[in-house]
Amino acid sequence: MTCQSDTAGRAASGPASGSGCSDPFQPGSGWYIAATVAAFLLFWPVGLLMLAWALWHRQIRASSWWQSLRGVRPPSMDDLGAFARRRPSNEALAEYLAREQQRLRDEQQKLDDLVKAFEAFKEAERKSSDQRDFENFLRSREGGTQ
Repeated sequence: MTCQSDTAGRAASGPASGSGCSDPFQPGSGWYIAATVAAFLLFWPVGLLMLAWALWHRQIRASSWWQSLRGVRPPSMDDLGAFARRRPSNEALAEYLAREQQRLRDEQQKLDDLVKAFEAFKEAERKSSDQRDFENFLRSREGGTQ
């Protein structure tokens, strides 16, 4: 089955809905489900293999690794930086983008500092808890030997 590619208005994630151009043997399609059920009925190891492949295929297609290979991935801070370096022709927009990017960097730095402070707090709590437990152990040991 061949399909003419119509990239205008179509997401990079797959064929447009209602185009009738989807692969009938993609996991989740009606044909694939029917083939899996038939495989279970005729020879269950093949059906189990088809089910495992469908689950693995869905997991792989949803992973960011697969999407980065396909060129579909969520934007990152690096992407925002590249966009800001392009300097749009509208000077007001360029200034706004620079301010917003700096604000986002500042917020990221605040969050990073907060995480570091929390980790230091938890480490201090763990050490004090360990010290209390050790002192209680020593007191119970000294109290038990007398």
